[in-house]
Amino acid sequence: MDLLDANRAREELGWTPSATATEAIAAFLEGLHQGTGLDTPPLTPAAAGAGASRAAA
Repeated sequence: MDLLDANRAREELGWTPSATATEAIAAFLEGLHQGTGLDTPPLTPAAAGAGASRAAA
């Protein structure tokens, strides 16, 4: 089951996904686990706190 219908993006923009939804979620969770982030408030590792990594694991 697709989580997102990307047909319009494919048809109008010629876009194709580079990862499956499962791969994207796995990469996101791995980033949380590793404490990876960017210098933006929602992605700064310190802003997530230690509890966020434990909750996602």
